[in-house]
Amino acid sequence: VIGTQGSGTTETARRLATLGLEIAHESADAEWQFARDGTVSWAHGLRVLPRPPSQGALLEAVKKLCGRRHKSMGFHPAMYAYAPDCSYRSHWDKCWARTCALRVDGEWGCALNGTCPTPFAATLVQARHPLAIVESLAVKFCETLDVAPDPEFALFAEAFFGPSFDGGAEADASDWATSSSCVEVVSWYVVRYYEAAVAAVDAAVAGVYRVEESTP
Repeated sequence: VIGTQGSGTTETARRLATLGLEIAHESADAEWQFARDGTVSWAHGLRVLPRPPSQGALLEAVKKLCGRRHKSMGFHPAMYAYAPDCSYRSHWDKCWARTCALRVDGEWGCALNGTCPTPFAATLVQARHPLAIVESLAVKFCETLDVAPDPEFALFAEAFFGPSFDGGAEADASDWATSSSCVEVVSWYVVRYYEAAVAAVDAAVAGVYRVEESTP
């Protein structure tokens, strides 16, 4: 199950686990986590995102995501699979940086072409009212609504979706980093994430459900 941060993935993972399923939150590592039945994760949305338009653009995006640890985003390459060569006593080092680059490259768009390292039987998209998601993201990543967002959030948004909000022509500077409206940035992030997820229906996604309408 994929859905952006703020869509209620934590609660969904908890509820599925109460049914006796081995469902992890933001991890597909079935060796170290109870994840044999699946995961509920924003980071695995990377699987349905179109890859950057060129190898150079991909390398730049990978540098943004894997150049250092991003604590405020809750992102780590261990989310995708067990890494036997890296020390789990270290939060981040050269081994994790290399593993991150390999995992991001392997996961990016893999559901669209059937090459995912951990092929789940089905992928669902969890949706929530967009204003509720924006509110949740703003609480976490916006000091106030009329200032730039958390730099790490802007970095991830640019890595995932390119420098312009609408995915148009290359921008002279990153819309995500230069906007003076945090609420604008998180709103565009929600739009772009779910545009990609909905576009992947049939090709890589079995369906979309609204968390407000799901059974408790």
